[in-house]
Amino acid sequence: MAQDEYRLIGRHTELARLERILAAPAHSAFAVLRGEAGTGKSTLLQAAVTLADEAGFRVVGASGVEAESELPFAGLHQLLLPLLPYGDQLPDVSRSVLEQVTGLRTGATPGVAEVAGAMLSLIGAAADDRQLFFAVDDAHWFDTESARVCAFAMRRAGAVGGRGVLTVRADVPSAFDDAGLEEIEVGPLGGQEAAALLERTGSHLDPLTRERVLHWAEGNPLALVELPKTAGRVPASSPTVSDCAATTRRGRHESNSKRPFGSSWSSALSHGPNGPVRSSPPPGPPSARGARDGRC
Repeated sequence: MAQDEYRLIGRHTELARLERILAAPAHSAFAVLRGEAGTGKSTLLQAAVTLADEAGFRVVGASGVEAESELPFAGLHQLLLPLLPYGDQLPDVSRSVLEQVTGLRTGATPGVAEVAGAMLSLIGAAADDRQLFFAVDDAHWFDTESARVCAFAMRRAGAVGGRGVLTVRADVPSAFDDAGLEEIEVGPLGGQEAAALLERTGSHLDPLTRERVLHWAEGNPLALVELPKTAGRVPASSPTVSDCAATTRRGRHESNSKRPFGSSWSSALSHGPNGPVRSSPPPGPPSARGARDGRC
């Protein structure tokens, strides 16, 4: 199995749907990967990018940043900037709108429909050269203006040569929640798939510790990758989505990897408020907690 390919264990259905996006009719050219933290949305997005690149698409990427979520058109700026050279092929009005949005020209702030129309024209001009594939990670952190423009444009971009995939957190409201784009739910892995993933990431664990990891992970791929790194020290309480998100952010700052699995999570999991957590059997039988109580 190729390096990191094990992260896609149990995702055959999602991968098949992503493959269809690349060949779908114009009205189904964009999809939203929606799921809780740690379910592997970014890994699936990277797989889609690889498929698009192999199919000859030009990939245009962007990532939502919480710190920029209040800055108008900050997210859209990432998508438009690489394509601005094609603006020379557009009417002056459309080119002026795009330059205003990207800060290259001063003037009154254009409206959503105006920006979306100019964006569609730009996509069409760029796609005449090579079809485009837009990959947007953490789109739920896009500012409101960018999200509304993207939702409007992406419902129509398939007709002018654009396709793409976005990832959003299921527990963070955004303009993509009712955008009319195809939805691909990324949920926890089933029991067999979770065990298969743990076989790859926790082959060094003894049987009892593997059972504990499967219990606490509840099918969450991030947990199944990170918990085995605690060298058998399973936490006394389940890791939360906040644990996952904090470690993911640290991991992104500490390395150039695009993967959302930060290596520092093991430290967060193996230490409680009173020092290192000792291994102990989980209290009570497994139960369906997951999204109901905010755990990974």
